[in-house]
Amino acid sequence: MNITRRTISELKWPGGAKVCVTPSIVFETWSKGVAPGTNAPGGFIGGGVTVSDVRDLRAEKMIEFGGNVGATRLSEVLEREGLRGSVLLNGRAVEEYPDVVREMAEAGHEMVGHSFAQDISTYRFATPEAERENIRKTTEIIRDVTGVTATGWISPRATPSEFTAELLMDEGYEWFGDYPDDELPYLLEADDGRVLVSVPYSATPGVNDYETGVIQGGFPSDYVEQFSRTLDYLREEYEVTGRVGMVRASVHAHVYGRAFGRWAFRDAMRYAKGFDDVWIATRGEIAKAVLEQAGARDKLGSAT
Repeated sequence: MNITRRTISELKWPGGAKVCVTPSIVFETWSKGVAPGTNAPGGFIGGGVTVSDVRDLRAEKMIEFGGNVGATRLSEVLEREGLRGSVLLNGRAVEEYPDVVREMAEAGHEMVGHSFAQDISTYRFATPEAERENIRKTTEIIRDVTGVTATGWISPRATPSEFTAELLMDEGYEWFGDYPDDELPYLLEADDGRVLVSVPYSATPGVNDYETGVIQGGFPSDYVEQFSRTLDYLREEYEVTGRVGMVRASVHAHVYGRAFGRWAFRDAMRYAKGFDDVWIATRGEIAKAVLEQAGARDKLGSAT
């Protein structure tokens, strides 16, 4: 199937907002007995175990912090600020910590599919049907535990295959965030008329605790500065160009779910709340706004 890109001419945010801020909590787990490995460079998470047949228990326990503590604490940050966010969920995280995920859903946060486990990369499936099964399995686990059907998907490390967009259309999804090819959302249109909203995960790559804190070795204050200065710039740019902006604030339950990082997420959210021309929204809300503006709500749906 051929899928083409359709940008939204003069995209506008609800209420005439200049910039949209989208907060995300990333709740990841790896397959049982699997440590992050190359996905966790440096010494913060990994324990330095290099022998292939030895489990890196330190790394596994660092990840388990997300379910034991971090996801709940970050959810509380948003709730105290009167905000809702998008929660990226590995299916195994939902299985292992159903009460935590259920409480986040009940608080009104958006549930987002994020593969069954973080080490199951979308682009590595042998066939499209194997990838479809991973999508379905993750979707069903989220629905069974929370009663919510996820409408958005982001692959581990935003690594799609050439089939991901079409498969998500087939499975009834409204949006996905794997393509880092724009700063603003746009439509993906299939030749059978169906659409999927692309809400770029990499709209502003620096405002992410994993990149700022783990990869770059920066301080939580760097996270706040990157966020606030990006937001300031996009608001300024709007005054010159009339073009809206979008900035994400992503935090991982096993990274900034810890006290040394939670305050940075809180401060970023408080900064955004200080402007009456900033719309703070989940990715699902962004997708619905794009579909409404494009007149494409009736083009969603699975294959017949």
